[in-house]
Amino acid sequence: RLNKVNQITDLCPDSKLFVSPILPTRIKALNARARRFNAKLFSHAHPSWTILGFNNFLDEDGDLLDSNFARFYNPSSNYRDRIHLGRMGISRLCLIMKDALLASRESAGQGNPKTGSRLGRSGLVTAHRSYAQALHGH
Repeated sequence: RLNKVNQITDLCPDSKLFVSPILPTRIKALNARARRFNAKLFSHAHPSWTILGFNNFLDEDGDLLDSNFARFYNPSSNYRDRIHLGRMGISRLCLIMKDALLASRESAGQGNPKTGSRLGRSGLVTAHRSYAQALHGH
């Protein structure tokens, strides 16, 4: 239900909310339910919300979670986790969230080194420079 998100927006109109749609899975029926929920979420979105985009988690057909981002088959137990993200999926999710947060800081004038932000000289987070390092100017 979107009532809680709407309540937050009403009570704190200047807050910046990051809203996450439901991620795709490797189960078609579950994805159909997730799409319906996500469509409702997008149709009720408030202009101040940042809604994370997860289309790049989908396979080539655009129906299921790409197997590269899913947990892998465990041959010792013959178990396939078709719902949860694997290591690559979690990494991709973290990058999406990090990019949204940094873009938000940039638009608020906090992520631009010219404005005196705490993001250091380049303000960039790279494979060699973590978000925490960039935040603290290292």
